[in-house]
Amino acid sequence: MNKLFRISPLLAGILLGMLPVSVIQAATFGTYDPRSLAMGGTGVSQANIDHAAYYNPALLSVAQDDDDFSLLLPTIGIRAYDPKDLIEAVEKYQDGKYETTFNNSVDSYNNAVTPTEKVAAAKAAAASSKQLVDSLINMSDKELDFEIHAGVGVAIPSKGLGFAITGSGRLMGGAVLNVTPEDQLLLNKYVDALNCAALLADNPADPCGPVELAKTDPVLNPDGSLKDPKGKLTSNARLQGIMVLEGGLSMAHEFESLDNWSIGITPKTTQVTTYDFKIDIENADLDKEKGELEYEDSNIDIGIAKRLTEGWKFGMVVKNAVKKEYKTVLGNTIVLEPTARAGISHHTNWTTIALDVDLTENERTGLTKEKTQYAALGMEFDLSLIQLRVGARHNMSAEDDREADMLSAGIGLYIFGFHADLGVAKNDDELAAALQLGFQF
Repeated sequence: MNKLFRISPLLAGILLGMLPVSVIQAATFGTYDPRSLAMGGTGVSQANIDHAAYYNPALLSVAQDDDDFSLLLPTIGIRAYDPKDLIEAVEKYQDGKYETTFNNSVDSYNNAVTPTEKVAAAKAAAASSKQLVDSLINMSDKELDFEIHAGVGVAIPSKGLGFAITGSGRLMGGAVLNVTPEDQLLLNKYVDALNCAALLADNPADPCGPVELAKTDPVLNPDGSLKDPKGKLTSNARLQGIMVLEGGLSMAHEFESLDNWSIGITPKTTQVTTYDFKIDIENADLDKEKGELEYEDSNIDIGIAKRLTEGWKFGMVVKNAVKKEYKTVLGNTIVLEPTARAGISHHTNWTTIALDVDLTENERTGLTKEKTQYAALGMEFDLSLIQLRVGARHNMSAEDDREADMLSAGIGLYIFGFHADLGVAKNDDELAAALQLGFQF
């Protein structure tokens, strides 16, 4: 048992020595394929050769003996993190058509002639204004983080020199609507003024407020008609994110002089684009070019792996080993720092079980800025042509009001070297899905 978990101090030091003593803030480690997603996000010690470059390049020299070649066609994954149910609030807002109802009720009020029409129109406009205010407030300050990943690659494993060539893109970002207190006050003035107008139209002597005050209210014209609020609203939406396009050459070698430990590296060129928009609610035009900055850069991933006794494998990796900072057009800074993860797995002819743990506390790249540090557990049942997968993930840094656990499942189909895989993961705050096609021999 001592041999099973014996790790070379030299190799462990290569990775751990690259990490600062303090806790690292970085983008999340990432899940890049449906197999890993279905198995809780594990991959550092158990990823197939077609994804070794993404999770741990050292795995290219500890592959299964019958693995000779892998061609990864597209792998595509999406993830949405919605801890405050922004999507539900937006759908309710769209279904309610509150803006249209409010505009129509204001027109009806301004066009009303008789006292009876005025009273009915004022009441309807007050009600629709209140619905509009409530629905906007219900969407305000609710962040939505999202992630999209796509990749292709070719891999040839070998103990002497395993290598892979990969190309990938990862878009991470977030959006939030900010309804300002000034707008809330202004819209509530419409509610108060319309309620008062309804009472005054029904009974001019009603003491809902001095008549002269009602006439000079910021939302009423002297003739009692409603002013157009256009040009006075200050609410806005924020959209911030980063897209990283990578091209990498992964290489791995098993060193007999280091007790058959494998070391893998992935030098990669990167094209980084930052996005940062502040969109006024009255001018929702989105000029993409005005909100982005582009950078040409490079980075490197470094990993170690070893096939242990009795079907066990160990792996550890540092991704994006060089800290990078990128400015946005609005003067904000998006930081990509090293992310480190270790994992251990056990393999038989029919099963794989894997455990991965983040060694660094990371930070979502969107606007939530929430901390993540995952421990993930996954299993795969290989039934020859079909692979069934299940998993679970726990965020050790989750805040009290956020969901810490996520369950996942997926299926794979393998026929004469062709494979297709689907994985999904979900909890109350987050939903992820991934699809992949490829060839492996």
